[in-house]
Amino acid sequence: MMVIMTDFPNGLLTAAEYQERLQQAADSMVAATQTGPLDAVVPACPGWTLRDLVVHLGEVHQWAHAVVTDPENGRRHTATPPGPDENLADWYRRCFDDLLKALESTDPAAPAWTMQPSNRTVGFWSRRQCHELTMHVVDARQAQDAITNYDTDLAVDGLSEIFDVWVYRRAAWQVPPVDLAAPIAVSCTDRDARWILVPTGSAEPPEYETFGPAPTGDLPAVAAELRGTAEELLLMFWGRADLSTVAIDGDAELVRRLLSSRITP
Repeated sequence: MMVIMTDFPNGLLTAAEYQERLQQAADSMVAATQTGPLDAVVPACPGWTLRDLVVHLGEVHQWAHAVVTDPENGRRHTATPPGPDENLADWYRRCFDDLLKALESTDPAAPAWTMQPSNRTVGFWSRRQCHELTMHVVDARQAQDAITNYDTDLAVDGLSEIFDVWVYRRAAWQVPPVDLAAPIAVSCTDRDARWILVPTGSAEPPEYETFGPAPTGDLPAVAAELRGTAEELLLMFWGRADLSTVAIDGDAELVRRLLSSRITP
């Protein structure tokens, strides 16, 4: 499958900027863990409690740390869950601190296994872990009936990441392809950012081109457009908000079919 990535396939922020936001998100997750209750249900993750969410994140941080520090074998790392008597917030903080130290001390241009063929560098992991953690902070806040917020610049980058990483990954996972019969646009109302996803006509396997986040020149006409703030659009694509939170221009059924493809995992 061919996917032509966005104009900035390595991300819109620097490694240091991702790491700064990672630290902020980790502080929020530790606070949520300490506040609890740990048996609170996480609406976006059926079957999970807040405790399950925190353990998942800590184990993901362990795995990403192994990938960064051991490029040859880290991908096969087996995570270690917290002990039965271990303080969950302290355990999570150690998992995160190990990851952040590895990211800060490793050249972001150093080679690493990633889920994105166009970016096989350590820098990928600062970006991916930043979005992984920040989205799960949203989950924790929803579990606690607290107000959620997503940094606008990071949300714009998160939308770009969907086109850089997740459309491609659907083909790599050999799941049903993205259901897209005509070009569709995704436009932010609070930033000058717009993406156009275009099917090229290839059926086996399907191929797509992406224009954005600042497309110029001779662009294809779109059959539908999704509009909303960067946060609204990102949460909607990741299943943390309903389609009703954004506006649709044009072919609404085309949009619904695209979203039913579950581009994000």
